[in-house]
Amino acid sequence: MPYSTLIKDYGAMLAPILLAFITYFFASKKYYKQKDYEEIKARYLEGGIDIITANVENSLSNLSANWAGALNIIKLFRGLGEKAQFLPSKEYFIKYNTKELNLTAHKRIQLLIRSNVFWDLHQLLAAFETNKYHFFVEDLYVILNIYHTNERIQISAKNQMEIVDKYTSVTKQINDDSSKYYKIVELLNELSFIFEKEKYSYDNINLFHARYDVVKIKDDALSLLKSLTSDNEQ
Repeated sequence: MPYSTLIKDYGAMLAPILLAFITYFFASKKYYKQKDYEEIKARYLEGGIDIITANVENSLSNLSANWAGALNIIKLFRGLGEKAQFLPSKEYFIKYNTKELNLTAHKRIQLLIRSNVFWDLHQLLAAFETNKYHFFVEDLYVILNIYHTNERIQISAKNQMEIVDKYTSVTKQINDDSSKYYKIVELLNELSFIFEKEKYSYDNINLFHARYDVVKIKDDALSLLKSLTSDNEQ
């Protein structure tokens, strides 16, 4: 058999094997790249950013519900004339859940962006929510309930309206102050959007923190932290 024919026969035999190997190589590479992305997405996005975003939104929702509840109690206090009628229970207000400060999720965000700024912001929000909950339950509710249910305390219509105006004003200010914390959700959503624009791997995820748009989010978050800290100190 001529040598050229032998080469040709071997080539014909090896071609499908080589093609199969090349196909397998690129398919395998694509598979592992996708697998890396899914793992990274599950860890940093679903197990980090998404969890904290949902928890912050829940805190803001609780603040809003407590604010509305406080206004309703003030309205009841203003409108009820019978001493025998009671205001709603303290359970009317939603207490802060400390589990929402998810340490694992925050640690993943910190590793992703190389900053603790969202942890610091979340702590401020937790302190704010807790503080306002105690105001609603231990100040506003207690005082209004004492005035309303204690037969020995008599107040004039004028004094009643002064009390109503005082607590309405404070409650409105709490709502105004809480609106500033919605910026945390906005920044986390921006971070999530940036993450989802690209399929990251273990080779390049360590560069995520240095992206110009991620750096801008961190700068904006730090400015918000400074502003909220200053407000809380006043």
